[in-house]
Amino acid sequence: MQVALKDYISNYFWSILGKPDSKEVTVEGYDAVLLTSIREQYEQGIGVKLITDARIIQVGYTRALKEWEQSIDKNTKKYLKGEISTPYLFFPLDVVGTWILGEKCASGEVKLEECLKVLKDYNDDVLTVFRPHHKTDVKKVRRILDSIGYENYVISYLHPLILMKNAMFTLTYSPSSLLVEAHMNGCTTVEYADYDVRYNRHSYEKPIHFGCVDYFICRDKEHLRQVVDKLVYNGNNVKKKPKEFEEGIPILSSKEIKCRFSWL
Repeated sequence: MQVALKDYISNYFWSILGKPDSKEVTVEGYDAVLLTSIREQYEQGIGVKLITDARIIQVGYTRALKEWEQSIDKNTKKYLKGEISTPYLFFPLDVVGTWILGEKCASGEVKLEECLKVLKDYNDDVLTVFRPHHKTDVKKVRRILDSIGYENYVISYLHPLILMKNAMFTLTYSPSSLLVEAHMNGCTTVEYADYDVRYNRHSYEKPIHFGCVDYFICRDKEHLRQVVDKLVYNGNNVKKKPKEFEEGIPILSSKEIKCRFSWL
C-alpha cells in the first residue's frame, strides 16, 4: 500500500524552486492521502487545490490519542527529574547551515547565533534545553555555544512532546513542525525567522505554520529580546484554545481511527 503525506511547508519549496504561482498539488498513484485537517482546510492553508485519484483520510491530531497521552504523562516525571530542572525554555535545533540550496536569506547558523546572543542574557534565570534534529551538526552547535560563552543549558534527546509540555515557551529559528505540536499542546511558540524573499512576497510575510506561532519575529534581535523578557519575567499571558476546540483538527479515538482504515 502507498500513502501520500503532504504538509503546509511545500509552498516554501515551490517558491525557492521558482514556482510560486502553482495553484494545484497533484497526488496520483497512491491508495490514500492522510491529512490531519479536512481537505478544505489543507487547501486553504497552502493556497492550492488538491488533485488526487486516491481516497482521502483525515486522521486528526494523532498525538492527542489517549494511549499516547498516557505514555507521555507516565514517563515525564521519570525523565525530567534528572538532567532537566525548571524553569526552562525549549529550543529545538535544526539545520545549522542553509536549509534549501538557493535560499536568499540568512543561514541557520546566523539565525542561531543571533538567538543565542539574546538568550545569553537570561542564562542566570532560565535553563535552555536544546533538542537536535537528526540533520543538526551538534559539534558545530557546541562550537557556536562555546564561542558565545553560552551557559546553563543541556542538550537533550527526550521526546519533544515531553520537553514542550513543561517548558515556559518553545523557540525555533526555523519553521519547524514542532511549532504546531507545541501550539496544540498549549505551549507558547516563538519563531525567529528570515524566510526567502520570494516566499515572503507570496505569503505576505506570515509564518509557514500560520495560526500556530504566537510571536513571529522577522530577524529582529531587539524584538526577540522584548518577547523573551516578557515571557521570562512578566508571566505568560498567551491563552490557548483547548485541543478539543481546534477547528478542523479533530482528536479521534483509537476506535475511530481503526474505523477509517476498515477498507484495508
